[in-house]
Amino acid sequence: MSETNGFASREFLLGGYAPSFREVELPDGGKVRIRNLPAGERDKYVLASRNLKTGGQEIKGLETATARLIVLCVVDSQGNRLFSRDDIAQLQEQDPSIQDAIYAAAAKFCGLIEDEDEAKND
Repeated sequence: MSETNGFASREFLLGGYAPSFREVELPDGGKVRIRNLPAGERDKYVLASRNLKTGGQEIKGLETATARLIVLCVVDSQGNRLFSRDDIAQLQEQDPSIQDAIYAAAAKFCGLIEDEDEAKND
């Protein structure tokens, strides 16, 4: 890390996104690999998760929030997404315990929710 007087430099902070990955153990004994999101992609996800009114219609982003985060974060061993937006409806029909495990891990990993264990140590 390039630093100036102990602080990160502009170059370091604008140095680009380097994805990182974690494995998530599933309740059925399987596992998946997830990636973190770059800031802009995370911001778009958060915005899309809000309930919005446009053209007189209400768009309920929270209805698909879990499936959408799974689409964005679950990757194969090469870092390629396993799912696309076209899979959202089908993902919503799957076992909720598996969905919950993936969502909780991805939301913590991407900084969408606070990790309770880390919060206790602060």
